[in-house]
Amino acid sequence: MTDKPRNKEIEALEKLAEAFESLDPAAALRVVKYVLDMKSISLETFASPPQQSAHKSPPLPEETHVDKNKQTIQKPRANSDIRSFAQEKSPKSENERALVVMFYLSEVLTGESKVDEFNASVLEPYFKQAKLPVPKHLRQVLVNTKNAGYIDQASAGHYKLNAVGYNLVEHKLPANTEPKSK
Repeated sequence: MTDKPRNKEIEALEKLAEAFESLDPAAALRVVKYVLDMKSISLETFASPPQQSAHKSPPLPEETHVDKNKQTIQKPRANSDIRSFAQEKSPKSENERALVVMFYLSEVLTGESKVDEFNASVLEPYFKQAKLPVPKHLRQVLVNTKNAGYIDQASAGHYKLNAVGYNLVEHKLPANTEPKSK
């Protein structure tokens, strides 16, 4: 019977629709991305072959920016996934891992996926997605990171990345582990 798989799909859609009723679009998108990553599902797998159309849209220009310190043109990290980004930054401490996740959400993601204010429940799924160890007391890690001066408190239990935390992730990580030559 072909109806059984179809019924399961409909049931899943109904459950998703019900779960998403209380979520804003950005939160719903984060949930979908997290579930797809958990199930190791790539949307490119399901992409249909390009269809020829008389109303073909021109390709979008490739965005670049100039790093004024190095005078080079770099592609933005917008297409970077959180796991690759965390590996690139190689955070060593719980504070650094929290900062890397916050930086990714606020500076690498774009559009409705972007998150500017964080609490423990926002960050935890991204620790898992990045394959970073989830701190046993993530709320306390956020307090410690704030007390170290890397983030600012936005409201009770909610924090924002500040310039000090931004600069640490952007310019100091990964920490240079090579011995300095004389």
